[in-house]
Amino acid sequence: MAPRQNERRLRAVPHPLQDDKKSAPCPSRIDNQGQQEVNSSLTDANIPAVLSPVNVAGTHHAHNVAMLLVQEWELFMLARRLSQRTITERIRVIKSFASSIGIEPSQASALDVARWLAQQSSLGQSSLATYSQYLKAWFKWLQVHEHRTDDPMVKVGTVRYPDRAPRPVSDRDLARLLETVNRKRTRLMVLLYCLAGLRAFEIAKLRGEDIVDGVFVRVLGKGNKERLVPLHPILQAIAPTMPERGWWFPRDSRWPGMHISGKSVSQTISLTMRRAGVRATPHQLRHWQGTTLLDEGVDIRVVQEIMRHASISTTAQYTQVPTHKTSEAVSRLNPFRGAETKLTVALAG
Repeated sequence: MAPRQNERRLRAVPHPLQDDKKSAPCPSRIDNQGQQEVNSSLTDANIPAVLSPVNVAGTHHAHNVAMLLVQEWELFMLARRLSQRTITERIRVIKSFASSIGIEPSQASALDVARWLAQQSSLGQSSLATYSQYLKAWFKWLQVHEHRTDDPMVKVGTVRYPDRAPRPVSDRDLARLLETVNRKRTRLMVLLYCLAGLRAFEIAKLRGEDIVDGVFVRVLGKGNKERLVPLHPILQAIAPTMPERGWWFPRDSRWPGMHISGKSVSQTISLTMRRAGVRATPHQLRHWQGTTLLDEGVDIRVVQEIMRHASISTTAQYTQVPTHKTSEAVSRLNPFRGAETKLTVALAG
């Protein structure tokens, strides 16, 4: 290994991102001993910080610079109004990447990236593609802001998302699930999934104030996009029985003023599905909404708006043609229709 490469590797160990207790300083607060610490926010404007509070005494200057770059990237993402969920996930992946390769994440080569992606054997194709997109965003930002001259992702290439058709829960399983649910709270979660098409994290943070005129629900979804979603008559009847103000799904008394997590919503519904003998995932309830609307003849553009898809090609994936219809269509083919001989006669001969 060349001396310069050795120097780079030695300088980067131990890496501050390998331990949440040792990350970079943020000039938000200085204690009485003059040591810098990361406050719970990056500025007095209460901008959320993704990085953990640390004591940085003795941390190498290069490590500090690397962490400050991550914090700077975070600020630019906040300025673009990306959701906190997206920001947190992006930085978590960069931290995991840096911890694994053992060098500054801003100095990683295309080989470092390719090796790390190849080692993620536990990830599915979709998750791997998402991780690749996060790395692509990180290196692109470094290049645009002149923190490095090249973009290693150009050499690595794109990890493609798998082409997966929606797998809706069956009508029979949905009915069985609703018949099994005893708790009003869990039943409402299921109905919000299949009748309003809400995602788990959207259900978790639903408030009474989000109900508009009793017939719409205001949803802040992916990418912080706000939409009005029409409420099914069943949900319109349930809404008046829920709090007019505050969270519909608050956490317990140990966490006053907070709502449950999207993970909690998924776990609750998954447990109920297992008890009902339904082999499906909560998100397949949302798939049921899309495929059922299209099967009932609703225009695909209307379904796109209801499901809040950015691209109509995503909605088109929900168009499922039943097997009996394809069989019926194929049976209409007549290779002899241009001749006087009838198909039945030709077969008999």
